[in-house]
Amino acid sequence: MGKLLLAGSGEFTDSMNQIDEDIIGVIDNPRVMIIPAAAGKESDYHKWIDDGISHFEKIGIDSFGADIVSRKDFFESSNINLIDQCNVIYFSGGDPEYLFSCLENTLFLEKIIQRVNNDKGFILAGSSAGAMIMGEFLPNNIFKSIFKKKREDGLEISRLSGIVNFSVIPHFNKFSKLINLKYLNKQFFNSFPKDSLIIGIDEDTVIFTTNKINYTVYGVGKVYLIKNYNIFEFYKNLETFSIK
Repeated sequence: MGKLLLAGSGEFTDSMNQIDEDIIGVIDNPRVMIIPAAAGKESDYHKWIDDGISHFEKIGIDSFGADIVSRKDFFESSNINLIDQCNVIYFSGGDPEYLFSCLENTLFLEKIIQRVNNDKGFILAGSSAGAMIMGEFLPNNIFKSIFKKKREDGLEISRLSGIVNFSVIPHFNKFSKLINLKYLNKQFFNSFPKDSLIIGIDEDTVIFTTNKINYTVYGVGKVYLIKNYNIFEFYKNLETFSIK
């Protein structure tokens, strides 16, 4: 199977230089396709491509940008064919709900999952929103609620791609300060199915796996395993953990 890189934030910045060299730079002839779709509603979404190409050029890795920012773009055969022209696909940050609404039930996503399942030389990478859509669940509008400090009861939950068997909360060192407030605790964690696993990833920090069982942490922050309101384990740079 392929490899997975999930980042809490920091894609295409200097904080990722060594991490990307150590993970992406060691595969055979790496060629990265950068997809800014999560930022597709932003007028300057192309900066994600520009920043990504500049970042990878700096560390000697070939890359190109795919101008894919809408659901229609994911159905274009020319864009689907790009999947076979790279061995790394990197989804940038942005709006996770928008990204998955564009990607859900597309041949594009199906082909990515096929490569993850069958191509040991392939890496699927995502940061923030790009990491979240690899997970199992996403409470709708939850991050808008957190930033506005506004309680919204009865949040619906979306089932995501399920490429990994847990849900992802990026920017966790920032979000946790707000999530732990009393008026957000119940709202946030009750949105997830009981006993489901949530992994919080701090900013400028990633988790990486070659088998979807054993994960290694890279970066300056921590990674938190959460279930039923409780952080029951946490890990830091170069530490490993397993998920059965």
